[in-house]
Amino acid sequence: RFWGDKWLGNISLADKFPRLYVNSLQNHWTIKNMGTWSGALSIWGLKWRRRRIRRDDTQLQELESLLQEVSFNNMHQDFWVWDPGQDVKYNVNSTYKEKLSWKYGRDEIPVLKKLWKLKMPPKAATLIWRLHQNGNANC
Repeated sequence: RFWGDKWLGNISLADKFPRLYVNSLQNHWTIKNMGTWSGALSIWGLKWRRRRIRRDDTQLQELESLLQEVSFNNMHQDFWVWDPGQDVKYNVNSTYKEKLSWKYGRDEIPVLKKLWKLKMPPKAATLIWRLHQNGNANC
């Protein structure tokens, strides 16, 4: 979604420009539907509930500046990229391992694997794992 997703930075446009979001007629529109194409160029078509007031101008100028930096190509289909390593296919297991490596580093992952192979009640292993995750047994 144009306003709700974090597609242009690490904050949604609705959170970054709350006054513009409230005034938009396109609150739930996708990015694709927020404009038109003129040849290979995309033209944004923002629509408003009411005439803009002067105090919205700063947010609008900042939004327009951000949108000018975005370029789309309507000659190619969109796709997602998964690139944690050349030979790793995207699946739940590879995603979990990648996320663990971000949190703990690649050296600590074998320690977590060994935890589940220890001969102890599953509840005890789960407790140790939870404590290791964030120091809170109630997570």
